[in-house]
Amino acid sequence: MFRKARPKDETIDYWMSYSDLMAGVLLIIILFLFVAILNYNEDKDKLEEQQALLEEKEEEIEILQLRIDELVGMRKNIILQLIDAFDDSNVEVEIDSNTGDIKLSSGVFFDLDSYHLKESGRQFLGDFLPIYLRVLLSEKNKKYISEIIIEGHTDDVGSYLYNLELSQQRALEVSKFIHGNEFRGIENNEKALLEQVLNSNGKSFSQLIFQDNEVDREASRRVEFRFRMKDTELIDEMDQIIRGVI
Repeated sequence: MFRKARPKDETIDYWMSYSDLMAGVLLIIILFLFVAILNYNEDKDKLEEQQALLEEKEEEIEILQLRIDELVGMRKNIILQLIDAFDDSNVEVEIDSNTGDIKLSSGVFFDLDSYHLKESGRQFLGDFLPIYLRVLLSEKNKKYISEIIIEGHTDDVGSYLYNLELSQQRALEVSKFIHGNEFRGIENNEKALLEQVLNSNGKSFSQLIFQDNEVDREASRRVEFRFRMKDTELIDEMDQIIRGVI
């Protein structure tokens, strides 16, 4: 049996289908690489943006930290100024060397269970306030002061609400004396500044003083003078910046 011979000019391209397949595979690979490059560039851009934002926030935090350090240093300076000012006077007070708080016995100002300011209290405030306020409201210090606080405190005799009202009324009486016409220990412009920073509140018996694990009721009945620096506002601002980064 004989096979039919093919014409000499007839050829079969065995590689046609294979080359088409390879071309398709190569095209897919090229597309894959192209997409990968695009994604890499996008991720790189995002990373660079995040890095730039982080560096910007770090600079802001560093600036705020310098301002806070400045305020901390100023608080120490103000406390030392207060100590020196009262040491040079005839007014005896105890100043907390860390906070600058001054605790005054309420017995000097008020009778027991009363919020009416006694004459002895008026005389003491007349001597105490000019020294205290002129340190805080001096030209170099006043820009750092955010608040001057008068706090009333009681002992633990009676209900919380009774003592809360009593402590608030006592603090308010001291504040009224400062703003009233009777007190002339500071200039009018200083009184105007006090209207912006002076605050009074009562704490009832929430911050009792203890002696030998027992309540010292006499010491607990007191009026405190405190001041706040503007560092609290800066710390809040720093917290917002940190939250923005996170």
